[in-house]
Amino acid sequence: MESKVTSAADIQLPEELVELVVLKKRDGSPVVVKCERIDELTMFKLLKGLPGLSIQEGIPVEKSDEEKVEEVYKVCAMLVEHGTALVNDAGEEVRPAFWSSAPIPGSVPYKLLSVKDAALIYNSIMRLSGYAEGVVDEASFPGGDGRGDGGGVGAVAAVEGDGQDAVGDAPRPE
Repeated sequence: MESKVTSAADIQLPEELVELVVLKKRDGSPVVVKCERIDELTMFKLLKGLPGLSIQEGIPVEKSDEEKVEEVYKVCAMLVEHGTALVNDAGEEVRPAFWSSAPIPGSVPYKLLSVKDAALIYNSIMRLSGYAEGVVDEASFPGGDGRGDGGGVGAVAAVEGDGQDAVGDAPRPE
């Protein structure tokens, strides 16, 4: 089979439109934000880790709940600044859709996002960037789909149990 060079128009871009549930337009309709994949190097810098590592590993246990929430809020704000766009009156994309560090013409202050809306955007960016629904425990680079190339050493299929203790009384295969 002879391969042909792919047309740019045939590429499914790593982006999606997210309809917010709290923030509304002046006419009362939902705000729609374009969320995009963030490259691995930027994600590493923002999250201090790669897919397959838990974000929580970077947050020391001795931090209070309030400190942990503040840390997640900061990370979310950074992701929103790196992976969102709105459209201005001329139809041109404005990046980021929401700013948290310094005002950007055409962008909206991040502090106006509800937790619900910020979570929708966060989950979209995380998923598009190779992380799973905001939780990165199952994500990894190999295979490109966040699940790796195979089951790995010692991987077994899940089956229904027979009620016996998995360790101890369970019969061993011969």
